Amino acid sequence: MKRLLWFLPVLLLCGCTVRPPEETTVPLPEITEVITEATVPEGIYEPVSDLEIQTGGAVRSYLPDMPDIYGMRLINGDVLVFSGVEQTTLTRYTGDTLIPVGQITLEFYVSPEDSAFQVSEYGITCFDANANVLIYLDNDLKEVRRLALPADLIGRPVISSDRTLIYYCTADAVRVYDTGTGLDRLLKSISYPGQTVAGVLMGDSILHCLLTDDQGMEYSIFLSTQTGELVWQVSAALDLRASGDFWFLEAEDNLLKQVIFGSWDGEAQVLYPADPFAAGWVLAESRYVVTASRDAEQTKLECYALESSSRIAAVELPGLVQPQYMDSAENSSTVYLLALDGMAGDPVILRWDLSASTLADDLSYTGPRYTAKNPDTEGLAACAARAKTIGEKYGVNILIGPEAVEEQPEDYVLEQEYQVSLIHRELDVLDEVLAQFPNGFFGKLYGRINLCIVRSITGDPSTGTVEQAGGIQFWDGDKAYVVLAAGDSLRQSSYHEIFHIIDSKVLSTTRVYYHWENLNPEGCKYFQDFTSYLTADVSRYLEDENRAFIDAYSMCYPREDRARIMEYACAEGNEAYFTSEIMQNKLKTLCEGIRKAFGMEKYQEPLLWEQYLAEPLKMK
Repeated sequence: MKRLLWFLPVLLLCGCTVRPPEETTVPLPEITEVITEATVPEGIYEPVSDLEIQTGGAVRSYLPDMPDIYGMRLINGDVLVFSGVEQTTLTRYTGDTLIPVGQITLEFYVSPEDSAFQVSEYGITCFDANANVLIYLDNDLKEVRRLALPADLIGRPVISSDRTLIYYCTADAVRVYDTGTGLDRLLKSISYPGQTVAGVLMGDSILHCLLTDDQGMEYSIFLSTQTGELVWQVSAALDLRASGDFWFLEAEDNLLKQVIFGSWDGEAQVLYPADPFAAGWVLAESRYVVTASRDAEQTKLECYALESSSRIAAVELPGLVQPQYMDSAENSSTVYLLALDGMAGDPVILRWDLSASTLADDLSYTGPRYTAKNPDTEGLAACAARAKTIGEKYGVNILIGPEAVEEQPEDYVLEQEYQVSLIHRELDVLDEVLAQFPNGFFGKLYGRINLCIVRSITGDPSTGTVEQAGGIQFWDGDKAYVVLAAGDSLRQSSYHEIFHIIDSKVLSTTRVYYHWENLNPEGCKYFQDFTSYLTADVSRYLEDENRAFIDAYSMCYPREDRARIMEYACAEGNEAYFTSEIMQNKLKTLCEGIRKAFGMEKYQEPLLWEQYLAEPLKMK
């Protein structure tokens, strides 16, 4: 059993005792009348919708007619819809056409993901934090019990699967209340600035708690529900769920969202979907993971069965469909989705029949969890070979893994990136960026530049560097290095940092930038450091017709001003930054400098960074 979190470190915990709480009673509110099949005979199924036709019957569409829908869960095979703003209306739909059969409005907001919200064969429990009461509903959404919880409860409670035990935290303890006997007992003395229970696991034998210390660090502990004995300790706030003998952990490793899973007595495994950057939903009861990838024309859903490690179904939904919630019952071949459809974001419920869109895919999509200490060496070798091929194409060196962090500047610390799929994605980006420069361009620089893909670039604000940088550039002797942190900003960072190398060439071979500061408004001076821009009021220099800089950071140094211009000039949708006379003059000067330094005065093809010039560049 203790092999569950084999990859996570152990912490020390402390605690003290507390007093037992007292139960009180609260009057029951009015209950919304149950909607019967006689009053609402029709369901919300949209017969033969375009979506159903274009998916060959695999996906059916249902249109709930109510405002402010925000969530969905399954309840004993039926669909439970959440709607409202400050209040919550729960509506239950049943049958093939989803006929509404029950509804209740609660005077508080209920999240479908709340640890205190429980759906079981007995009905529903939900927690009203404002009144500090636990509300019990039966399967017809009738309120059957209201239980006032102890006044010193912290966070939210968790209910056992049979609804007889309530676990909760106080300021200095974890306690358990028996709803049948009324007895309240101390489970474990714990005192942290922040603490709450998060869930019960392994047939209600393990209680998961989340802690926050006085430094803001988060932890997870796992206690025996019988003795309070500490079973596991983890230095992270885990999003852990369970179904039978399976557990599921949703984690994030840099940009990659991972689903880690396994049986209680087995080794941990990780799902590696076909699209590693797709949004994913864990469907605990059916032990599926559904991913959604979207482009301008369609949304692709793919379903993975964790127990078989296989991709079992896929379907393409035409148009703009944005999944919000998904759920599937145990041993079911049907997945229900709450989605937003179209530009207006209209709510729609979709029923995906997996058997109507099965795949013949023999690949395994699960494997061990890779870390910095246990990387995918075979995958990294393939990345290195691909990096070398791309580098040779453009006349640069692209470094990954240990080579990328071998040379480090004095003022930053570089961390090696080890996620293979992330490195491949960044290699795609670099290939696209480098293709924007003319053939032979990089061969005219001073030596062969080294482009390094790393996991993080960490500085020290007390020494004048930023705490986390998306990219940096430095020289080691006569070798130029451009270091890029893997992430969504890598494309822009690459143009910015590569330009610093280009800038050195322009400054050393031409006089184009000698009067650069004269292009600024009269009296405007650069900060000559990397921190003053954080507090300076420079709004007068960033207004449309008077714009003189891309942003406040551009005012750090002249070289950062030019690099920021290059960064934004190479990206789509930035025309508004270059409409002022000052910005046009700066962009024109930058473009003239590059052409002159690289002997491109007569180069006829337009260059990417010249796209926002008001008039084509004319070189003398």
